[in-house]
Amino acid sequence: MNILLLEPTYTAKFPPLGLMKIASYHKHCRGDFVWFSKGQPPAQVSEAVRAKLQKSKYYSNHYDIGQLCEQTNAALEQSDWDRIYITTLFTYEWQRTIDMIKFAKTLVPPERIYVGGVLATLMPEELEAATGIKPMMGLLRSSRDLGIDDDVDIDLLTPDYSILDNTEQEYFCHDAYFANFTKGCGMKCSFCAVQRLEPEYECYRPLAAQIAEIDALYGPRKNLMLLDNNVLLSKLFDQIVEEIIALGFGRGATFINPETGKPNQRFVDFNSGLDANLLTPHKAAQLARLAINPARIAFDHIDDREKYLRAAAMIEQAGIDEISNYLLYNTPNFSGKGTPRRADLPEDIYERMRINIEFVEQANEAREQAGRPPLRLYSYPMGFVPLDGKDRSYIGENWCPKTKLGLRRMLHLTKGVAYARRPIFEAVFGASVDVFLARLWMPAHYIEQCMASKAAQSSENTRHKDPARHRTWGRVYNEWQRLFGLLSQSEKNHFYGLVSDGKFTLERFCDIKQGNLRKLYLHYFSSTGLVSFLEQLRSAAPSLYLDAIEYLRGEGRAAMEANELLLSKLKSGPAQTAKLRRMVDVYVVRKAYRPSHRRAIIAESMAA
Repeated sequence: MNILLLEPTYTAKFPPLGLMKIASYHKHCRGDFVWFSKGQPPAQVSEAVRAKLQKSKYYSNHYDIGQLCEQTNAALEQSDWDRIYITTLFTYEWQRTIDMIKFAKTLVPPERIYVGGVLATLMPEELEAATGIKPMMGLLRSSRDLGIDDDVDIDLLTPDYSILDNTEQEYFCHDAYFANFTKGCGMKCSFCAVQRLEPEYECYRPLAAQIAEIDALYGPRKNLMLLDNNVLLSKLFDQIVEEIIALGFGRGATFINPETGKPNQRFVDFNSGLDANLLTPHKAAQLARLAINPARIAFDHIDDREKYLRAAAMIEQAGIDEISNYLLYNTPNFSGKGTPRRADLPEDIYERMRINIEFVEQANEAREQAGRPPLRLYSYPMGFVPLDGKDRSYIGENWCPKTKLGLRRMLHLTKGVAYARRPIFEAVFGASVDVFLARLWMPAHYIEQCMASKAAQSSENTRHKDPARHRTWGRVYNEWQRLFGLLSQSEKNHFYGLVSDGKFTLERFCDIKQGNLRKLYLHYFSSTGLVSFLEQLRSAAPSLYLDAIEYLRGEGRAAMEANELLLSKLKSGPAQTAKLRRMVDVYVVRKAYRPSHRRAIIAESMAA
């Protein structure tokens, strides 16, 4: 058979392990022709993919590359596929997944399409209703589930790494073994999909034979990426550690780069994290025997503070120098590790990040005195999405679109990471929870620009690169803070209601009675949005327009200067539309600076 494997165009950190096992089954157990594509398959094999095939140990040993490309091009051109397998991942990638399935239906009849994976398991009825394809759920334990009678446990097969050479896509940590010693978790947290994806816990799956097969077929890998959901629950954890060391991933292990001949540090990554509830000093010491980098520990809720700190201390004291953790936020009420948890508050995420900073500072003070290398800690805040969420729009009961966007903009500055280094942390997230909460409500473009300037000024390397820009955005930040600080608590509550949904309109502005609130509201329009807004305001409410212009020429001038900085950047961008360039050229606020224009507006309003 000719087999086509497809992964939708969503961003995926790791390669599709399920498709790699299906490829192994069809290619090695059945002798079928298999091809993989990230997104829609191309019209023919690209030169970049041809080069990857020529470098591939597997393809160079098993195929004539020219003939393989001809066979593949013929299958691509004629849509000559006996079966198409489509993997699915997060439910919030619903639309991309549906689009991929609909595309596959243009290549082959629906009965030849097989859909599996995370989304397919969590939302089978919805997926079938949307596509007409009945999905496969859970682990693929028997080829009989594919309508084939040889009864092979596909989930136990060695993944086929060669299919990663079929696409120009480069996955994170592509030079790694992707595997797991255990299956399942056993904790049954209400927000987690594992209990449905892998309902039964398996405490040990040997890896040595699989690693040897990977080495023989595809060549050795530098790192070991372990995808276990809860390895610390295993009764055979010590045996797992011994096997990892025997496989060449003990502490300090190196890998000889086949291209350069130079040794590189190897690492082991339990990527799904280590359960703080199950960590003991013995297990921490066992982990320290490995080339682990980093040790990942979840900190899902502020109520887990003590358990998390106890686990982090065990890891640090065992001699591990790098810790990473996941911080879940925007959650509803949920059950975690058998304990009920209230819906989180925006201040909870700040508190957890601050706890990490204090932990690192205390640990490094002791480490410096003992002559030990410093501890590094990185946090990855992750927004909660329900198990049936078709996008990322879910809003927890204590959050709103504006505060959620505010945090995302802060994280965008740090590439999604909350560093446990106080100067950068305080520059971006604030020196106190009150500052953080206020910043969540700042205009989104202010958060990125103002906080970027603050972060730059906290770094010696970038402090003097663009001092004029930093000064301008510093004045903008001070002006926004000044106005925000003038509001009474009742006015702040009213203000939160005005901006919470992230929609800024002429009608809302005209309904505002309080002057400082109106001034504050002006800051929320984007550089181009302000152009349109002022044009509308001039026609709808000339007196309010004059007040707005008066403010923007005076106290709010820094905001306009900052907007013009953004506009000049937009204007010089190669991808900007002609309409945007015209809007920049006729920027209303620039005209409003001219006294003659202001006198004309006054005359018009008096005549009206």
